[in-house]
Amino acid sequence: MAKEQCPVLLDISNEDQCLENFAGLGTVGYFFMKDDIDKSKLVATKNVYAWAEDTFKEGKGFFRVELKTGSQSFTGASLGQNKGFSITGQQIIQVVNEKVAQFCRALNNTDWGLIIADGESGWQILYSPTYKVTMDANALQTVTGAQASDDRQTTIAPVLQPVKYPNLFVEFPEGKTPEDYLQKDAA
Repeated sequence: MAKEQCPVLLDISNEDQCLENFAGLGTVGYFFMKDDIDKSKLVATKNVYAWAEDTFKEGKGFFRVELKTGSQSFTGASLGQNKGFSITGQQIIQVVNEKVAQFCRALNNTDWGLIIADGESGWQILYSPTYKVTMDANALQTVTGAQASDDRQTTIAPVLQPVKYPNLFVEFPEGKTPEDYLQKDAA
């Protein structure tokens, strides 16, 4: 196995920062089971994974989950010098019902990943070929609300650690998005 080179600092100029940089992530989460992909086809160059046409095994795909507008985020935080990073997500489903309860049980007990749009043409991914996304105590919460004016929602707060970068991205083949790889027989 080749020795990995130490990371190096990079110049970041005003020109690199001149584009609009809107906070938050998209309103659709594309969840996938790690057993449904060929991990040898989902390879990262630094912090960008390249999704291949045949990353999913035959008959498998993304599970599309509509999320509350303005509520998604990924927070990257250092675990300490030379210890990597932790990525914590927040995704909110704006409903509490039987189907969402079943979905939460699956998230709590399986090995999965997640992709969400970041801006108009980018995608962030919560995935590691080595480590499992964890759902610590209180990482899944449902709130029915007490009054008609209260929010009735499900909050998902996954954690992935350790990873080499505070944010992980994914690129799809030219002209493709996660919509092109949806699970066909999802109930």
